[in-house]
Amino acid sequence: MKIKKPRTIDSYITEAKIDIFIYFFVYGFLLSILFYLSYKVLFYPFFVIFLLWFLFAWMKRIQIYYHIIIVKRYLASHHLLDKLGDILFWNNDCYFLTENYFIIVVKGQIEVFSYQDISSIRKETHSFLGRNSHMDENLFITLKNEKQYQILLSSTLLTIEIQKDITEFLLEKNPHIKVEQK
Repeated sequence: MKIKKPRTIDSYITEAKIDIFIYFFVYGFLLSILFYLSYKVLFYPFFVIFLLWFLFAWMKRIQIYYHIIIVKRYLASHHLLDKLGDILFWNNDCYFLTENYFIIVVKGQIEVFSYQDISSIRKETHSFLGRNSHMDENLFITLKNEKQYQILLSSTLLTIEIQKDITEFLLEKNPHIKVEQK
């Protein structure tokens, strides 16, 4: 896994704030143009659909900002900010890979564990047929205390998060991780 330049949590907070404003102004401008065009041709469904899509995208950016803020608060209250090292990867949604720890947001709760706490990993691919047919590849991370986490590695659906196979990275950080087969 190729790692970009290491960053701090504060740089991700700043980036998330900027994203919120960019989404608001760019989509607001596009929304204004679409409203004007819809008004001229008296066809409002396109405007309503774009408005709903805009609200969803903007709320997702706010949620991402909130995740980063609660992660920073958690790390500060548990005196972990200085122990993290640099942040090497963020999937733009719910988990961070740092030099020393794996940080994940699960249902609004922050979980922080060392790479040495990982006992095994397993990849699974699932196909979903129906109205929204798609394929997902997930990585299941099991800790020594039997807690398990599921990470999206790839999906044929559009998602806002960065999808990357982190298996090799985890194995570099802890060569004792058992790789299970499905």
